[in-house]
Amino acid sequence: MSPVVKKAARVLVPLLFFAIVAWLLQGKLSELDTDKLVEAVRSISAARIALAASLTAAAYLVLASYDQLAIRHVASNVGRARALAIAFVSYAFNFNIGAIAGGLGFRYRLYSKTGVANDDIAAIAVFSIVTNWTGCLTVLGVALLVDPSALERGWGFAPLAGRSLGALSLSVVAAYVAACRFKRGTIAFRSWRYGLPDQRTGLMQVGLASCFWLLVSGVIYVLGPSGRELGYQTVLASFAIASLAGLIIRVPAGLGVIEAVFIQIMGGAIGLSSVLAMLLAYRAIFLLAPLVVAALVLAFLEWRGARRGAVAASS
Repeated sequence: MSPVVKKAARVLVPLLFFAIVAWLLQGKLSELDTDKLVEAVRSISAARIALAASLTAAAYLVLASYDQLAIRHVASNVGRARALAIAFVSYAFNFNIGAIAGGLGFRYRLYSKTGVANDDIAAIAVFSIVTNWTGCLTVLGVALLVDPSALERGWGFAPLAGRSLGALSLSVVAAYVAACRFKRGTIAFRSWRYGLPDQRTGLMQVGLASCFWLLVSGVIYVLGPSGRELGYQTVLASFAIASLAGLIIRVPAGLGVIEAVFIQIMGGAIGLSSVLAMLLAYRAIFLLAPLVVAALVLAFLEWRGARRGAVAASS
């Protein structure tokens, strides 16, 4: 494939997916009853909101642990508390404004102030990205093997096709763990370099990230309507599928992509208003609230860094 074709594909494929998502949303949202949406939002009890907030806190703690594992892998010397704070800030901004400015930009700025070399910062970021997606593929694979109905409801795929996709997802993770065991060394992809960890670390990546995806899907699940058909495994599969689709379209916070996938899969079971109310609450609790906290943590880290610099300059 020529460079021109590759460049055109990188532009046209995301645009095509975005057009499909926009078309799906436009058709569904034209049927929306705003009164029912407001009623659905108000029906989310304080107890469910509190539970979702607790699951959110646990999910971000697991996310921050990705960097702890990465720091140990690259043998970098960063204090545990500072690494947790940097990872939390990076992920909170990543989820809301995108991976380049959030996940990478804030890591470079904050880790560099602790004396971490640029190559090590890049290694930490790539390690955390790989960790996250091994978890996504793992939970998607298990969810579809146990119950492939999400793809059947959304797009009419036969159960065999859903389970085949689940098996394929798990095979990718299994191949990664096997590479950690037998290959080791560095993998190069375009400008990225990734040093394969040992098998124990690889398994820890899969375990940690699987916990995160289970927790964040739990946040969405508990915010859904009570007393109606909404299986946790369906939420899990829907969120994983939407996140993978977001890799192609690359819209910050998966805005529109998550909604389109959830409406397609669950709209018929729980209703359009209930789906949107659930996702609005998810965005407020899992995305916006942590972003506010992360902004405060960032301000504190910047203030402390400036203070230390002033002390060092005066001594």
